[in-house]
Amino acid sequence: MYKFNGLFRTGFKLKKTAGQKTSEKCWNALQKQDSQGSKELAHTPLLLTFLCLVYDRSQSFPNNRSALYRKALRILLEEWAAEKRLENQQKIYEGLSIELEDILLSEIAYQGFESDRLFFSQRDVVEKIKTFLASNLNAPKHLDGEAVLDAIAVQQGILVKRAEDTYSFSHLTLQEYLTAQYIDDHQQIELLVQQYLTDERWREVFLLVAGLMRGRTDNLLLSMNQRAQAYLNTHKLQALLQWAEEVTEGSEGNFNSAAKRAVAIYLAHALDRTLDRAHAPTLGLAHALDLALTRALALVRNRALVLARAHTLVLALALAYELRKIKIFKSVNFTDLISKLEVLRVQVLDDNLPYEVRRAFDDQTLQLWLEALYLDPEVAKLTEDEVYALNAYFYTNELIVRCKEAAVRVSPEVWAGIEGRMVTGRMRDEGAIAPPDKL
Repeated sequence: MYKFNGLFRTGFKLKKTAGQKTSEKCWNALQKQDSQGSKELAHTPLLLTFLCLVYDRSQSFPNNRSALYRKALRILLEEWAAEKRLENQQKIYEGLSIELEDILLSEIAYQGFESDRLFFSQRDVVEKIKTFLASNLNAPKHLDGEAVLDAIAVQQGILVKRAEDTYSFSHLTLQEYLTAQYIDDHQQIELLVQQYLTDERWREVFLLVAGLMRGRTDNLLLSMNQRAQAYLNTHKLQALLQWAEEVTEGSEGNFNSAAKRAVAIYLAHALDRTLDRAHAPTLGLAHALDLALTRALALVRNRALVLARAHTLVLALALAYELRKIKIFKSVNFTDLISKLEVLRVQVLDDNLPYEVRRAFDDQTLQLWLEALYLDPEVAKLTEDEVYALNAYFYTNELIVRCKEAAVRVSPEVWAGIEGRMVTGRMRDEGAIAPPDKL
């Protein structure tokens, strides 16, 4: 809380016109229960500064990050130049409206982000400015593009000079937002999904696009969902997801059904000792779908991670007790499994047993788990390509959930269909794609 409070005060110091009363009103408003969503937006100094800027102008908070960036960017474009109180204040370029400058900046941002560039040479930026002004305002070819660039950098602080002849956006967040804005303006959703769905560098762009699309987010989520299902491109992957559905469907645990299936897949990885290659996206989806599972997932993860490296009886028992408690499996008799594991544990109390004997007990432990879960060991034994494909599948589904949370509006019917298909082998007729690069 102290750190947040300090950042908050700093944010208002940046707005010199903001009085003490406005600062206090903003702080008090953030403490209200119905402002928790806005408070969660302020997890970096830049975002908190944006929050302060927007509140100072409108006395209210935006409801998502995309709205926050949009409003803050408008403040940067309209108000900060006036606050600089430059001696010879003048327009950046006659006829260059706020709307046109917004479009210009989004083009620069997108073209740079697409080519994985955060820094731009002065020549490149100047050429983009001259081309844009010539195309939109009939600017003369001999226009002094450097003067326009300097005016943007000095007056607004959106583009900044990092070194001699080198510019960048003042913060990566701004470039990501403007990139998302370009994609939404040019309706490049399909291209975004096809080329960058599992590229983590584009994750924030996806979230921002979802927030910008307003009533059209359904199309983005459906496209992502279809692409995700295409990763299930082998019979073994489809069989594994079908198993997860069968052993969890109708279970007593009061958790999201797709989250239950994700935990089942995670356990299968633990038993196959492939957990280190695929655990993060799997549990990430379960956590995103059902916050109530958070504490249980932490315990399951810690015990399963060690179990994946060495099938020890103590950890096998601890994991069995935890899974029995959260009741995400329907047909698994954990009481019987625990009894059998206890019998084995008594037999290996002697620390001096030869390695071969202990190894045999470990194999028995694994066999007991597989039998209890009705899991064919061949189904759980995935190739490297299958692990990567499953990794991408879970990463994509978790991103779908986060995009839904970032969206202004999503059709309940569309979301019910998407969520119902998560961690299942359905939509198999959508085609297959090549296994992705390792995440």
